[in-house]
Amino acid sequence: MQPRRLAFISLVILGAVTALAMQPWFAVKIEGSNELKVDGLSAYPAIGAALFVDLLAIGLFLYIQSRWGVIFLIAGALALLIALVPSWTVFLGADPEVVAPFVEKATGIASWLSQLDQVVLSHQTTFYGHAASGLAFVFLTVQVVAAFRVAAKVGNKLATTHRKTKSKSTVTSQPNEDVAADLWQETTPKHN
Repeated sequence: MQPRRLAFISLVILGAVTALAMQPWFAVKIEGSNELKVDGLSAYPAIGAALFVDLLAIGLFLYIQSRWGVIFLIAGALALLIALVPSWTVFLGADPEVVAPFVEKATGIASWLSQLDQVVLSHQTTFYGHAASGLAFVFLTVQVVAAFRVAAKVGNKLATTHRKTKSKSTVTSQPNEDVAADLWQETTPKHN
């Protein structure tokens, strides 16, 4: 698959990850009120910045399409990876303390442990967070594959350029060697 096509697939996946990040990732049932839902971009603001960096990286990759474009692509992938690491711990079973500021805003109780004891009846992660993390992993995989494809393409281009210059230098060196031999014969006296 062409690196350009992989970049467009990355854009589609990035759009899906962005759409999923705007959906509720956490649902917290609070005593005396309805369920509090917290979306991924509110819970983890770094994800929004990482998605924007990825969008810029893919744009630069499509514009440049050289080894420098690959560097931007890898930097964007690393930005998203770093932004999603805290969310993966919650999806693997850690307590979602990230929702504490939202519960505090609704109830006035500051500490997450106090919130759990006094007002939080239940809390859970939603499908959207898991789907966004899974798609982000697919996105990272596609970016790495695109980076390797461009690196191979640049390597092949450099190899063919090197072969062309080597063949030109071989062709031009032949006449120069003949001219040098003729000059040597003309200028060197023959000893009998």
